[in-house]
Formats: sequence, C-alpha cells, structure tokens
Amino acid sequence: MRVWAEKRIFAHPLRAARPRGKAYTFVKQPLPKVMKPTPPPAASPAAATPLPPLSPRERYGVMRWVYPALLALVWVFAYTATFDPKLDTNGDNCMYYIYATALASGQGYTDLSSMTPSNTFPPGYPLLMAPLRFLTDSFTAQKVMNGIFMLASILMLYWAMIRSGVRRELAFIAGAGMILSERTLHFACIMMSEMSFLLCSALVVVALIRLDSSKSAFWKNPWFWVMVAFLALGYHVRTQGIALVAAVFVYFLARLRWKETLLTAGSFAVLCLPWMIRNKALGLAQSRYFETISQANPFRPEDGHLDIGGIASRFFDTLGMLISQALPNSIIPNLPYSLVGSFDKPIDPSTPFLQLAGDYSQQPQTAGLWIIGLASLGLILYGYWQMKQLRWRECMWSMFATILTSATSMLLY
Repeated sequence: MRVWAEKRIFAHPLRAARPRGKAYTFVKQPLPKVMKPTPPPAASPAAATPLPPLSPRERYGVMRWVYPALLALVWVFAYTATFDPKLDTNGDNCMYYIYATALASGQGYTDLSSMTPSNTFPPGYPLLMAPLRFLTDSFTAQKVMNGIFMLASILMLYWAMIRSGVRRELAFIAGAGMILSERTLHFACIMMSEMSFLLCSALVVVALIRLDSSKSAFWKNPWFWVMVAFLALGYHVRTQGIALVAAVFVYFLARLRWKETLLTAGSFAVLCLPWMIRNKALGLAQSRYFETISQANPFRPEDGHLDIGGIASRFFDTLGMLISQALPNSIIPNLPYSLVGSFDKPIDPSTPFLQLAGDYSQQPQTAGLWIIGLASLGLILYGYWQMKQLRWRECMWSMFATILTSATSMLLY
C-alpha cells in the first residue's frame, strides 16, 4: 500500500541559499493484520450459575423499602391479634424453659427437677433462650422473641426470592402468606423451637445466595462459614435439621462442587463433636429421637423393635402423610372435609379440617387432599423450573433428597 506523505523543508539559518518548498515521497506501510475475535471460554459445568444483578432502580429505588415495611406492618397486626400470653399446655415448652433457666443460672444443661444432666432435647433453642432468661423470667418475653425470629426469617426469605428472580409483588404476596399462615402464627406464639429453626434455615439460604454471588474463593468468603455455623445451630435446635444439611449437600453435588461439599461435611462434623463428647463423658445415651426410629411403638417399648419391612412401611406411611395431609393443611387450613371427600366413609360437612387440635396426622387421608398435595408439589417444582433454578439433574437430586430426608426426619419424632 502506497500513500502520499508530505515532507516540509524549512530553511536553515546557515543555509540561506537552499530554497524552501515541499517535497513528496512515497512511504510504504504494511497492511494491518485482521484480528479474529476470540471466542468466550466455555462455561464449566462445575461453575455456579451467576445471579442476575439488581438494576439501579431495584437497588436504590423507594420500592426496595416499601414492601418490607408492608410485611412488617402485616406481621404487627397478625401477631398482636393472635398472641396469647398464657403458657401453652404442651409440656415441651415447659422443659425448654427449665433448660434455659439452668443455663442462665450457670448449672449447665440440667433438668432442674432431678438436678441431673440431660440430653432429652437438643441444646440449641434453650441456648438461644438463656440470655433473655438471664434478664427476665417472663414467658411473654420468650414468646415475643419467637415472633421476632418469625419476622426476621420472612424478611430474609423475601430478599432471597427477589435475588432469585421473583418480582417484588409476588415476593410480597408469598411473604404475607407466610405471615398469615395459621401454623406459623401458632408456633410463633409459644415457647417451641420451630421459629428458631426457621431463622437458621433462612440464614442458610441467604448465606448460600451471598456465596454464589461472590467471586472470591469460597473458603475465604465469610458467608460460607456463616452457612456452616447456622447449619450446625439448626441441627442442634431440631434434630430434623439433618434434612437441611442434606439439602445443602444436594445443592453442591447437583452443581458438581466437590470441594464445597467436602469442606461443609467436615466442618459440620467438627461442630457436632462438642455435644457428642459431652454426652459420652456424662454417660448419657443417644438422643431420644434416634431411639424411637426402630421402636414399633414409642409409647409402648414392650412391643419391641421394627424389622426392615416395618421401617420401610413407616417410611412410606410418613411420606404419604406429608403429601396428603401436612402439605394441604399448611396451604389451606380449616378446609372442610366436604370439599375434598373421603376414601372410606362420608364425613359431616360441618366437621372442620383441624378438628383434632391441629393433629392432621390423625385425620383420614382423602382423595381431595391427595390431589391438593400433589398439585401443590407440582406447582412448587414448576415455579423453580420457570425461575431457571432447576433442571433435570437438579430435579432428580432434589426429589431424591426430599423423599429421603423428609420421611426420615419425620421418623425422629
């Protein structure tokens, strides 16, 4: 390629005779090289799916605070309308209060009625109760603390839904539905461990989302250790928390994140050692939850233990109860039986769904309840699929973990 280049010649002071003027010459320049665009690197199957970033309006807009404030307002009205200051007749909440009193008074995890160390209940919830018990002996204060746990958990789950791609309006409706749930309000008004376990579960979800959105090494990220800590605390609040641990394992395994799985398992085991060592040193037997798994009837130990067939039968019976009774009861409380029918006999239309003091496991399994339970489970999976959070591999892992851990955890009662 040849181009014209202009070269100006100026007169030098010592060479005045040389004329001024312009000279033109050819300059040969090389052809520019055509660079081929570099294709982006192929995504590794082990890499975590990046979460969509929040837009400036979502991050800094007024609506960022309006819906959480409305959820808090709904909680205030619902909680004050249903709050009962009297002590619940369930004996477990009395035992939790006794253990919290022993911890607050420096006597350790002890049954004050016999002044002997105990492991009847996991120590997590009494440990959370102990600081407030040190300040006051009020039952009402402990119940209000559970209510605050409920509100904090729902606000964190609302945030998690938004970060997962759910619209703010739908996330608000889901949060309001959780607040107005009869089961949630009931357990938030008594001294039981359900709300503290819900708080641990919500914190694990938030920590996982924060961990996935970070670009640093996972072991250097503080949210990873927050997740592990609350996994261990949730297990020590309720033994059924082992299902939450299994869910985190499934989450990592479905994304082929082997290092996170191994480090989570090892860290969780280390955090469980103190409670196990304490029980071993005091000569205490294993938890009563594990003792009841193999018993034919926990209320009649003389009936002996279950064989393999009995354990399998209990497994599927519990799974059926979860789908056909627990799930519909949680979504549509106080549903008349006349709307759902019965397998074996007609039921009085005036009979409420929660007639047996809320013990839905003692109520008959109806065809309508099976339809509601299966449809609800299908809608949950469809919603995850539409959010692009699950695909075939994740669905298979999730269904396996749901069947195994939920039914197994219900055996621990």
